[in-house]
Amino acid sequence: MPTILTVSEIIDLGHISTYLSANYTSKGALYGGTVIRPVPPTLIAMVTDALMWGEEGGAETTASLRKTANYLYWLCGKFQLEAQYILNGAGGGSVIPTPGGGGQPNDIDFIVSASSIIPTGGTSLLLDGTLGNPDLRGYDIDLFRGSQTQYTTPQLGGAAYYRWNNVTGLLELLPVVGGQALLDEPIRISPKTGGGGTVTPTVVFPFVVTSADFEVDGVTLLDSRITGNNIYLLSNNVPNPVLTAPTDFVYVAGGVQVVLVGFDANTFNYTIVVNKIN
Repeated sequence: MPTILTVSEIIDLGHISTYLSANYTSKGALYGGTVIRPVPPTLIAMVTDALMWGEEGGAETTASLRKTANYLYWLCGKFQLEAQYILNGAGGGSVIPTPGGGGQPNDIDFIVSASSIIPTGGTSLLLDGTLGNPDLRGYDIDLFRGSQTQYTTPQLGGAAYYRWNNVTGLLELLPVVGGQALLDEPIRISPKTGGGGTVTPTVVFPFVVTSADFEVDGVTLLDSRITGNNIYLLSNNVPNPVLTAPTDFVYVAGGVQVVLVGFDANTFNYTIVVNKIN
């Protein structure tokens, strides 16, 4: 086992491997059984909780904790690599896929109206795959208004320009005064790969939060990665590890608020996987 992992890190792997094992087992029940039966998620959860209790209580010796941690790491088996990726890679890492289908996404062409993708008077558009919009994160774009190529810096004469964030997928028409989309104006958004043939979208889901990430009320989690997405939560220290809206949490501006009775991040140590519902 890699000695770089601390007892605390293996506890985190145990929490996440519990959910991964449970999901793997449930899929087998739904779709005709799994090829290899994993360690039961209940066993992983019990050993994880025991190791966490031993570490936090301070009654166990370092050698005893390490033996239990080694055992838990072994129990995680096939899931520990994915769990490590969720903990260390999914929140801020990136992948470099080659666009499928022979090239980049299609151009987006529309005539500005009250119901167009950028409505009359609008100054921004989020192209991240939410709200039915295309996902152009990782791509560069060319922008055309009318028959005129637009620029990312102001030009002589004060012409409108734009700003594009290829990580978040946010397109902004600038300046805010004078850059608004005009009624009956033709606009084209043309994605491009920048000549390299690859794109580099930031991987957002799943990601992990802990009790320390909650607000002072102990139930509100504010995270910009949640905004605009349908999610579910996988949490330890709750009766049912899978939390869904609106039964267990509700969406609020900038994140979610947990409404599950007894949930309190100020009292309990939660390790929570936030994942997107496709």
